[in-house]
Amino acid sequence: MTSDTNTILDKYFDQIAVSVAIGVCFLVIGSLVNLIVIAKQYGNELTERSTSWERTIDPASKPLDRPVVVNMVPRGESLMRRSDCFSCHKMNERVLGPAFHEVAQKYSGDSGALELLMNKVKVGGSGTWGPIAMNPHPSLSERDLREMIRTILSPPTENTDKKTASGP
Repeated sequence: MTSDTNTILDKYFDQIAVSVAIGVCFLVIGSLVNLIVIAKQYGNELTERSTSWERTIDPASKPLDRPVVVNMVPRGESLMRRSDCFSCHKMNERVLGPAFHEVAQKYSGDSGALELLMNKVKVGGSGTWGPIAMNPHPSLSERDLREMIRTILSPPTENTDKKTASGP
């Protein structure tokens, strides 16, 4: 090869190296921006969700000079209470929709029940339990929906009963 060819190749490879370096910088910056956005959006949820059980204090147990009554509630039930689930359902009796224990009985042993019910809650509909339609819940995340449906399908545990803990 001639020196002119080497010079041209050197310039070409230098341009490729610069382009690759710029591309890597954009990838790193883009990843950092995404991490910051995710941290701001989900930071509180991640710290709240570090356990699958959440405690709620019964306000009737005040003042704190006596034991505080603490309700140990599965995370899925806590999510359901924050949503509008209990407007139409109860754990053990029908309201507008079926009781959650009826849903658990109907789908007991059905390996596809989790995905099926997640979709029903997400898109809503009627017909399975009667003519009254269930509103769609498109804003619920897949993770929260999964936890809620697992709670509905799981048998009740003694952890959902009130527990007593001493006050501070």
